[in-house]
Amino acid sequence: MILSGNSMLAILKFIKTKKGIEKSPILEAMPIDKITSENIVKYAENEKDELCLATIEYFMIYLAKTLRNCCTTYLCYGGVYLCAGVVEGSMFWLKNPENKAKFLEAVFGNDMITWAIKRTPIRFIAAHDLGMRGCYQFGKQNGFFD
Repeated sequence: MILSGNSMLAILKFIKTKKGIEKSPILEAMPIDKITSENIVKYAENEKDELCLATIEYFMIYLAKTLRNCCTTYLCYGGVYLCAGVVEGSMFWLKNPENKAKFLEAVFGNDMITWAIKRTPIRFIAAHDLGMRGCYQFGKQNGFFD
């Protein structure tokens, strides 16, 4: 998926410029090019940093729209899987009822395609060793361990 933790710094820089934010706890703590997605999530959740919260919101709404597009383009009735990383770190954002409503509106907002999205299970996988598990399953299914 094109949406990953690597995009967080670019989103933060965009939000900083767009909103004209010059002062922020995260910007005071470290140089902008040293900021990681983990830092952004931490400052959003723990420090209630306006810049980081806006970055998380932008990321989550874009994720919701990407989910909608994926569900309707590929009709993936077997499911769409969100894996660890920034999504896992950003779950605190979804616990706020207002934010959850924004997210769901971005996913289900178009009545003409809602039927396709409702048929698609959306699952979250928190396993950090998912790649290794996939390699193991592939090897097992193809007789590499016989």
